[in-house]
Amino acid sequence: MLEPDVAHHELSIRVFVQALSFDLVVTSPEVKARETAKRLFGEDQSVEVDERFAELQRGRFLKDYETQVTATFNAPELSINGWESADSCQQRGREALRILAQKKLDRICVCGHGLQGALLRSFSLKQAHASLKEWAAINMPDHMWPAPQG
Repeated sequence: MLEPDVAHHELSIRVFVQALSFDLVVTSPEVKARETAKRLFGEDQSVEVDERFAELQRGRFLKDYETQVTATFNAPELSINGWESADSCQQRGREALRILAQKKLDRICVCGHGLQGALLRSFSLKQAHASLKEWAAINMPDHMWPAPQG
């Protein structure tokens, strides 16, 4: 059961996104993204899954996650500690967005992940690379509802 303020926040977001009447909803294949789309749009919304929107693939768990994120963003061409390179992750996302743009729809919602979102944002802003500060500022739904089971 969600706390009342969290439930209210989730409802507010759900009402807002449903009012936008998206022509297409696309998600990462990962459970968290698919669950987010389902919670925001309901069971009846048709959702397309695109592998290219998967989160930046991470290697082993590191105690200092933010240091790893910074290193990955600052050396985008490198795979550091077994993580996918930022360039590779960004390229996947750019290709998926290019294909979506060819559909010539007015409103498309992509339910994805923070690291790839920060990389795509930095590209669209013509920045040399993403930054930890911008990634940390992305309002992700992790705080809004419990992680899905499975």
